[in-house]
Amino acid sequence: MNKTNPFCLLIIFAIAIIFFSACKEKDIPVSGTFLNTNELTLAPGDTDILIATLHPANATNKKVKWNSSNYQVASLSVIDYSNELEMRIIAHNNGKATITVTTIDGNYSATCSVTVQTPDYRDQWVGEWDFVTKHIIYWYLGGGKWDYLSDTIYYTGKVSHNSFIIPEYGIGYIDIKYSANNSISMVVDKSGKLYYYTSPPYYGEGQFEDCDKVIFESGWRANGGGNIYVIDGVKKERGRK
Repeated sequence: MNKTNPFCLLIIFAIAIIFFSACKEKDIPVSGTFLNTNELTLAPGDTDILIATLHPANATNKKVKWNSSNYQVASLSVIDYSNELEMRIIAHNNGKATITVTTIDGNYSATCSVTVQTPDYRDQWVGEWDFVTKHIIYWYLGGGKWDYLSDTIYYTGKVSHNSFIIPEYGIGYIDIKYSANNSISMVVDKSGKLYYYTSPPYYGEGQFEDCDKVIFESGWRANGGGNIYVIDGVKKERGRK
């Protein structure tokens, strides 16, 4: 009977270890990370999702940790515990927060600046508008009313913010340029009602309908007559039908 040489067995065992070690997949280290965006602007109550991407994509250790610099402004909510690379951002109060994602392997990080801001309700009306202005003069004479349409003006004007705010009432002013030589600053509330404060007989009033149509008038009225501008406007993007 042939006996196996122990030395030969040792050599075979060593070769097997080397072979299997060579075949074993080596760990691939993380060399960096970045986010799908580095800036977000949200209103209170809004949510958005940040997605972290590791470099290289086939890195072995895909674990990361997330942090918010101000949880009163923007907090974090896990979407899927099996996927740490995605995180839901929840906006709470006006302010700024920095969201940071950091890799466990290599301690690489990426950040996103989050601004939480309550929208200005006047934004919906800001922009270019097509205005039709009718200038009407009327007076009372001999027991009757006499009307005179001075002219009709077609003009592409604009609606813009006015910096004056009445914080105790939560309302602000808006500037309307409805002809080359005429503009007006009026208070607008959240329902779109337009008016401005002035002394009689001068007045101004009107209404935005939705966000793309407005009609208002301004001028003066007295016992003897009046001088009024009646303005009909349609937002430029919508177009007049």
